[in-house]
Amino acid sequence: MIAFGAALAAAPSWAQSDPPQSKPSPEEQAAEWNKKGVDYKKENKTREAIEAFEKALEFAPSDPTITRNLGAAWNDEGVKRLEIDNNPESAIAAFEKAMKLYAVEKSIAKNKANAHERRGTVRLQKKQFDGAVEDYKTAIELDPLTGRYPTSLAYVAYLKEDYDSAERQLDAVVRAFEKETDAWVLLGETCYKKGDLRRAIDSLEKALKLEPNRSGLAERIEKIRGELKVEGDFLPQNSSHFQFRFPQNRSDLYTTADLVASMLEDAYWTVGRNFDHYPEGRTQVVFYEVKDFSAVTRADEWVGALYDGKIRVPIRDFEKHRDSLWKTLFHEYTHRVVHSLSQSRCPTWLNEGLAQISENANVPEAENRLRESKTLLLTAAELGAPFVGKLSSARARVAYDQSLSLSKYLVEQRGFASITRYLRSLAGDATTPPVAEPKAFEAEFRMTLEECMKRWRLSMNIGEEK
Repeated sequence: MIAFGAALAAAPSWAQSDPPQSKPSPEEQAAEWNKKGVDYKKENKTREAIEAFEKALEFAPSDPTITRNLGAAWNDEGVKRLEIDNNPESAIAAFEKAMKLYAVEKSIAKNKANAHERRGTVRLQKKQFDGAVEDYKTAIELDPLTGRYPTSLAYVAYLKEDYDSAERQLDAVVRAFEKETDAWVLLGETCYKKGDLRRAIDSLEKALKLEPNRSGLAERIEKIRGELKVEGDFLPQNSSHFQFRFPQNRSDLYTTADLVASMLEDAYWTVGRNFDHYPEGRTQVVFYEVKDFSAVTRADEWVGALYDGKIRVPIRDFEKHRDSLWKTLFHEYTHRVVHSLSQSRCPTWLNEGLAQISENANVPEAENRLRESKTLLLTAAELGAPFVGKLSSARARVAYDQSLSLSKYLVEQRGFASITRYLRSLAGDATTPPVAEPKAFEAEFRMTLEECMKRWRLSMNIGEEK
């Protein structure tokens, strides 16, 4: 039996431990971890580099070289998060850490500015305008020598249809950054929206000079030149929510401008109440001689007026056609409101149907025509597609009658509030992404469009579509 208190024999030579060595100093351990961090950084292993530099700082918390190295590693991590992961939110957090550690390195501020712009663009796509403005302003503060950021800021005002503010901002941008092509393009489009065609052309021409091969720019300039050729001497008039222009030789419009303005304002408030929506900024309205309307719009011969971002109306004798002009203005302004609500995503049949409802179109007459032409009814797919440039005059008549009757049925069954929610869902908002068709229709109305059309046909005793 072994006695635990007995003396032990000496251990064999191979089992003896090495003589004790001195423990590395904090400075030596810091240097070792810093070297590991540098090696990781060279291999683009940013997370490992960050961990190594942070470990090094535990042993030398005041070492400026290690601190800068850690800042540089966080900068690399931010770039990776932005460019590879496409995560500007996470990238901004990384750049913020980098700037605190390595404030004198200017490239970090530029990278953070770029990340804020990217996040601003994401927010803009979600219609989070305030958040986008905040990001673009931060980008400008971080990198005031880049013209892209104030251009993006002006674009927010443009999308909100605050064209006066957009123009002021863009004037400042092009003064400071004469070679910022996007700023010149956006200034041109802003002036076009305001009806200043000459300045629109001048701005777009400056952009084309900077980028001669920019897609679609030369064609855009030519289109506006065509409008200027017709509208160059038109007289402008303003009301609270509209700017309307007409040929100088139309004394009947000049002397009744107040009445025209009253019609337009009546449309603004009446249609706005129906949809609980009042677009910002002044809506542009252009009155043409009949021949000039065709030359500018190149629309089908059956088109009586149109909305393409501006309300365009061919005008005959004002006194003889006063009632029809009232109907036309209400019709086209409804397109303006539907466009604003849905961001141009409304299916054609509902867009045209709602516009006809606003003008008090005769529904019984339309439905009688449909019963007589029941074999010519459009399918759901045809109703959702554009009418202009696609249909003959006879087929267009059926399309408009069918759109009116079907839209009236939907309004009676669900109400304007439901239709407005549907239109908003197509566009999305700051908290909800756009809902695509046919899901948007089904989600709001609890039936497919095909089911809706079937119920509508049964209620009206109208036959199947062709």
